[in-house]
Amino acid sequence: MSIRKSNSFSRGKQSEYRFSEAIQSMGMVCRKSSRNDDIYNHIDFYIEDSATNDFIASVDVKGGNFMHTIWVELQNVRGNKGWLYGKASVIAFEIPEIGGFSCVLTKHLRGYVEQNVSDKFTTKDKAYKNLYTRKDREDIITSLSLDDLKEIKSYKVLKYSNEYKHPTTNKRILI
Repeated sequence: MSIRKSNSFSRGKQSEYRFSEAIQSMGMVCRKSSRNDDIYNHIDFYIEDSATNDFIASVDVKGGNFMHTIWVELQNVRGNKGWLYGKASVIAFEIPEIGGFSCVLTKHLRGYVEQNVSDKFTTKDKAYKNLYTRKDREDIITSLSLDDLKEIKSYKVLKYSNEYKHPTTNKRILI
């Protein structure tokens, strides 16, 4: 695995950890998906009601976002459907500047992209609401902004938790 890919993987796992902690701090169960669900269905977590164990949502967590550049994958690097067309019911974009995650229903994000993104291919620096593909890849991506996500009717913010588990004692630590 290249250093760049390794760093990206590590940052993604950190985003997933912060998401899981935020969900648990709300009194819900956050269960990690199987490797198969993660890779093929684009589901990182299943959220359940802690009192009833009822299913609430399946979530794909996206780390490394900026308020002005939120990348959305319509087609992946192998030419298959991108995570926008995966089976997660919610997409959670980590945006540190807002202190947590911008969450939207996947079907609402799909609708927004289909209605507001041009089918014109362009360069990376002009990919906002246009399509972009990287050299020697089969992916199709676009970029949106936080303001765009706020236009989506299911938009919600999930704030970071203010407590975390100690890595060896599992004791809850308030920050």
